[in-house]
This record gives sequence, C-alpha cells and structure tokens, in this order.
Amino acid sequence: LYIHIPFCDGLCPYCSFNRFLFEETTAKSYFKYLRQEIEALQRKGFNFKSMYIGGGTPTILIDELISLIDYAKSIFDIKETSCETNPNHLTEPNIDLLAPRIDRLSVGIQSFNDELLKQMHRYQRFGSGDLIHRQIKNASSSFLSLNVDMIFNLPNQTENILRDDINKIIDSGAHQATFYPLM
Repeated sequence: LYIHIPFCDGLCPYCSFNRFLFEETTAKSYFKYLRQEIEALQRKGFNFKSMYIGGGTPTILIDELISLIDYAKSIFDIKETSCETNPNHLTEPNIDLLAPRIDRLSVGIQSFNDELLKQMHRYQRFGSGDLIHRQIKNASSSFLSLNVDMIFNLPNQTENILRDDINKIIDSGAHQATFYPLM
C-alpha cells in the first residue's frame, strides 16, 4: 500500500514529486479522505502486507500520520511499514511515536555540506550538516532500518564533498543510503 502525503514546509527547487505548501486545514482534510480511501480498499477485499508512506513530508502532521498508520494496521495485515521524513522531524517526541510503528525510515538529507545545503535552500529550514549528522546518529538505533537519501551531480559538488558525505553517512550509523542524480 502506497500512501502519498503531498505537503511540505517549503518546496525544494530540485524536487519533481507531487507536493504542495503545507496548510493545516487542507492537510487535516486530506488525512480524513485518506482514511476513507483505505476503508474503500478494505471493503473491496484488498489486503496489504506492507505499507510505504511517501511525500512530500509525511511527518508534517505527526499525530495525523500516527493515527493513519495505526488505522491501516488495524484493518490490513501490514507487517512492514516504511516512511519518509525530513531531518527537522527527527525530534525525540517524533522518534518515540514513529519507532514502534515504522520499520524503515528514510530521511531526505541530500548532502551534509553546508554550502550545498544553502544552495538547495535546505540549510535555512533543516540546519547545518553537522546538526543533521547528529540527528541521524541519534535516530539510527531506534529503527530497524534508517535510510538517508542523498543527491549527487549538484552544481559545485566536488568529489571530495561527495566522499565527505559518504564518510558522514558511515559515521552516522545509518543502515543504508540511496543516491539520486540531480535531474
């Protein structure tokens, strides 16, 4: 079962996924209709063993997300759940809510390099590469699998920057990394 949460605090200039600026009333209404879609699937006899929640930023309304995950697990035989998030949502309260429900958490990092983060307009929203590295290090032991999403082929990205990012991934305790080319 794929569930798409299309809301973001800000729109990253490189992202081509279906996404919208977060507006709480619209997002809450969206979650309500997602529950109705899940019910319709169940009534039609569908059953799912795994669930992937992507975005956007699925953790943008954590209470709504948790309620949706619990609901889907109550009516389907879901054994594995994956979810995407951003570094600023790796807070202790969020980790405490997500860890018992999420098997694989995928965090959009893109790079740990501050200049590249500024170029992507992520430094202002998510903090420095060092801060993000600490957040990953703190969260990695709470999940069966913690993935970091990275981008390569960024303007001004050098081989040394890429190697430094790889070393920081290894040091962070992340279980895996996915590298996407800038398109």
